[in-house]
Amino acid sequence: MKKSTTIQNGRVNQATSPNAENGTTKSKRKPRPWEKVVDDFWARVAKGGPDECWEWQACRSMYKPGRDYGVTWMDGKKWSTHRLAWTLTYGPIPEGKLILHSCDNPPCCNPRHLRPGSQVDNVGECLNKGRGNREKGTDRYNAKFTEKDILSIRARYKFRGGINSGVSIAKEFGVQRTTIDAIINRRSWDHVK
Repeated sequence: MKKSTTIQNGRVNQATSPNAENGTTKSKRKPRPWEKVVDDFWARVAKGGPDECWEWQACRSMYKPGRDYGVTWMDGKKWSTHRLAWTLTYGPIPEGKLILHSCDNPPCCNPRHLRPGSQVDNVGECLNKGRGNREKGTDRYNAKFTEKDILSIRARYKFRGGINSGVSIAKEFGVQRTTIDAIINRRSWDHVK
């Protein structure tokens, strides 16, 4: 029987390959010693001082231009390098948690900059740091209205039919009635008082 090395709970697990008995294996390569795997990983990280970002120097995913996370393969599994750095340093990632960067630098693998958190934590942090979509009103590239239009729509709107109904105002501006309803009910353009 052939043995294979896998990461489990941040530790090496020597396990028998499920295909070893029938002579088939996924790879003909011999599993590398654990120390070599860890050394190879950290060799691809540009380590700096303890409080500096340690950027991954190899393959990166292009999540968004300028927001590229490091990626690598280990034991047949694709890993985000910040998650692997956490696992190698602290052990398994708590169930249901993400690994968040305190430095907001996706390729950073410095364990001091990483911590577990929820998706709610991640989104809240994003918005608090001004990285979310905060464009409002005419700052948005596809704005169909001005603040003056919004004030006019709210002032003219009459609930039941007639010349100033939601339907007639929507036709005038070339939008759907639901768009006008959202403006009237302040589900959109709520920053315009």
